[in-house]
This record gives sequence, structure tokens and C-alpha cells, in this order.
Amino acid sequence: MTYILYLLLIVFILLYSGIILEYTVRTYLGLPHRIQSYTNPLIFLDSLSNSMITVICFWSMSALTLFRQWKHTNDHIITLEYQFLESEVNKLKGQVSPIFLSKALKKASSLTNQDAKKAAEILMQIGKILRYQLYDCDQEKVFLNSEITFIKNFLILNDLISDQHFEYQIEVSGNTSNILIPPLLLIVLPQHILNNNTVTALNISIETVNNKLEFNCYYSEDFTISNEDKIEVVNKLNKLYPDLYNLTTQSGKVELQLDLR
Repeated sequence: MTYILYLLLIVFILLYSGIILEYTVRTYLGLPHRIQSYTNPLIFLDSLSNSMITVICFWSMSALTLFRQWKHTNDHIITLEYQFLESEVNKLKGQVSPIFLSKALKKASSLTNQDAKKAAEILMQIGKILRYQLYDCDQEKVFLNSEITFIKNFLILNDLISDQHFEYQIEVSGNTSNILIPPLLLIVLPQHILNNNTVTALNISIETVNNKLEFNCYYSEDFTISNEDKIEVVNKLNKLYPDLYNLTTQSGKVELQLDLR
């Protein structure tokens, strides 16, 4: 809008200055005036028609300037959005809860003298989990098989450090060897479920069909994951798979369908 106002102002200045300049020069040099009456409104219209080329030139330059500015601003906004999303995705890659790992380390420490073999098993599982987080999660995507193995290691560790009897089962069907997903995408669901310390049994079903992934968790206790945990999962899915997922949380189960196209 500012450019348009400037353009109109310049056009009016050029029109009037042209008329005034012609009058001044012809008067000063004693030349006959081409225009009989400089106060006649038709003079302005005549000058306006003669200045259309000037107007078109100025308009073209202004339009070009506006387009360049718009493109620059738009590119800047796109860059900022990309950087923001990239930052958020990196954050949302998340990691296994430090509280959980701290609990595992304390358990291993307490078992050093009582059950050295079990303590060593706990430390070995912690090492597997950390190795996956530090190295595999450096990549933008990992094979689904690797993520499933990571979930198994997580459940094994949870079983080792649990103060109560804990049973788990993972059923896998379909082709999982050639499918790529963002690292630590699926672990958030069983992790949020196991945040409830009363869970004694967890069954996970993983199925892939035609670039679609179903990841379902069924647990024995009668509760649903908290709204806070659900919002965290939804935010992660919205950034990684917008409009390509369906998440259902009910008492005793969490079901996720993903379109991996």
C-alpha cells in the first residue's frame, strides 16, 4: 500500500512539474505558449494521457520491487518454519525417560552384592538402549526392525528392574525389514503406559500392510494414558506424519495406525 501511495504521489508531481516547467521555460525565453490556458482542467488530462508510459514504467518497477520483497519475505518465513520444525522434531525424537534409566542404574547398584548376574544383565540392557539412542538415533530414519529390537530391550530392562511380576509379549507380522521410520517414534507409547507402575502385563502387536503400520498396545490394568502424555504423542505425530495417522486411546489399550507413504 505504501508503494502505491508513493507511486501516485510521484505521478502527480511529475504531471504538475511538467506543466509548470513548460510554462516557466516558454515565459523566460519569450517563446509562444503551446497551451492557451494553463489553468484549464483539460490540460491536466492531456498531460495525464501523455504520461501513461511514465506511469506504466513506474508501475512495472514498483510491481517488480513488491514481488521481490514478497518473495524474500516468503522465503524467509519458509526457512524459519523449516528450522522450527526441524528443531521441534529433533527435540521430539526424545529419549527413554532419564528417570527410568536412573531407576535402572540404582537397581543395578543395589544388586551388585546380592545378585551380580542380574546386575550385569541390567547394565547390559542399559548399554543397548544408550547405544541405540546415541548412534542409531543420529539418523533421520531407522529400519522398523531396529525400533522393534529397541522396544524389546526396553521391555526386558523394565522386567529386570520391576518390583513386581511383569509379563510382556511382542507379535510382529508383515514385512518390517525394509520399512523406515523416525527413531524413537513408537517407544513413547509403551513408555507412557509403563509410567503407571501398576501395569503387570503388556502385549504389543505390530503389523505392516501396503506401507501402513499398525502399532497396538494392550495392557491388563483398567486405565488410559494421561492427557499430558497423549498430547505429547499427538504433537510428535502431527510434526512427523500430519494427517497420516490415527491414534485411539481407551481403557486398557492404545492403538496407532500410520500411513508411511
